[in-house]
Amino acid sequence: MILVFSRGEALIVDAKLTEIESVIYMFRWSLRSPRSLRASELSEYISVPKATSLAKALLCVFLLSTSQSVLGDEMGRDPALVYLNDHVLANEADEQGRSMKEGYVDINGTRYHYVEAGEGTPVVFYHGFPGFWYIWKFQLLELSQHYRVIAIDGLGANLSDKPIDIESYDIERLAADLLVFTERVVGDQSYALVGHDWGGALSWAFAQTNPPNLDKLVVIAAPPYNQLLKLLATDEKQREASAYINRLKMPGTIDVMKADRAKRLWQIGGYDRFVGEGILTKEESELFRTALAREGAARGGLNWYTANVPEFSAIDVDNYWPSEFAKTKVESLLIWGKKDTIFVPDFLQELQNYAANVRIEELEDYAHVPQLRDPSLVNDLLIDFINAPNKQQNNNADRSPL
Repeated sequence: MILVFSRGEALIVDAKLTEIESVIYMFRWSLRSPRSLRASELSEYISVPKATSLAKALLCVFLLSTSQSVLGDEMGRDPALVYLNDHVLANEADEQGRSMKEGYVDINGTRYHYVEAGEGTPVVFYHGFPGFWYIWKFQLLELSQHYRVIAIDGLGANLSDKPIDIESYDIERLAADLLVFTERVVGDQSYALVGHDWGGALSWAFAQTNPPNLDKLVVIAAPPYNQLLKLLATDEKQREASAYINRLKMPGTIDVMKADRAKRLWQIGGYDRFVGEGILTKEESELFRTALAREGAARGGLNWYTANVPEFSAIDVDNYWPSEFAKTKVESLLIWGKKDTIFVPDFLQELQNYAANVRIEELEDYAHVPQLRDPSLVNDLLIDFINAPNKQQNNNADRSPL
């Protein structure tokens, strides 16, 4: 029997084996295969002649019931995770014996990779473009001493899936995936969500849908998605600042971005300069380049723009999500570097129209990535905000039930 999986891998099983023996053989193969066998691929394989519907059903049950072990086959293979554990945490002589671990969540056939550490209140981190979970390195190291920290590889980044179809990157689909992710990884605990850049715009939009258990929201260097579209539709200064988006969507841009091991993407992120500035080691800079150079990563990152930013002059009411005037009630903090040139600062004055309970912290000397440039300052802001009593809950508690 030959089983051909959707990505072209073949498993040859002796035709003399019984059906059950064949399934057991497949179980063992999936556990030692260089690539994890995913339950979402089962419907796509072809078998000759013994893999009946019973065998498929048995394999599905096995994979779904042991998702941690099977889907975790690649755990420990992210070079960034290995580096953080072996060269950063190990050198800190951590008395708590902390280490980062990784996992995968399959959401409607799309696999998301994440790393986590610590215990306590969950704090979920979502990065922007171009990047991956390691951009939160300093926050993960510090906050894991107080909370359970969880950093996602966004869709199209690093070890998360990188669908070719544009629709997978639609903001509504991404928010739906984030909801399922938090349900499965966080469970029914209250949690804080921290987003940066595109991860920040997504986090604002997600919060505007009033998801259950989201207690606090922190966004670094990004307006809400619906406010961004409003700026692009009406603000000439923002259109000028965002002219690069049109260039990113031009034919041939993907080839330029992924050439020479994604050198251009790596430079756009500033990961080459950060070494000279003492922010990253050479090895860490190379980790970013490795992540950005993964097959499909350049296309995946650019698909966020293609899927969610129409031609500026063509933006209309149907493009806004969750809606043109959606507003979150979640207690929120925006961390904004005054030297950031990606978004016009005028949006700060209108932010309360999109977030009812928002506080803004403006950082005088920083631009788009303060979490790397001054991690101590950002970490202090995060910890103080997360630890503070929830104002909304207090207000509700003070109200008479009459």
